[in-house]
Amino acid sequence: MLGWHSSRPSGDLNKDGLLTLEEYIGNPKGRNVPALTRQFKRRDTNKDSRLTVQELKAAMKEK
Repeated sequence: MLGWHSSRPSGDLNKDGLLTLEEYIGNPKGRNVPALTRQFKRRDTNKDSRLTVQELKAAMKEK
């Protein structure tokens, strides 16, 4: 599950404050990778292939 630790997403393995698709998916075993990829692309509003905390928070508000 994704969450936030201060100003960075909890899945941020390299601690750069952004989530790549690989970080977003995490361990792909048993996960619906195509659905997670589509979700990632929808949430990546500026289409830079990285999710910011702001993009993740905006996606959570839309639910």
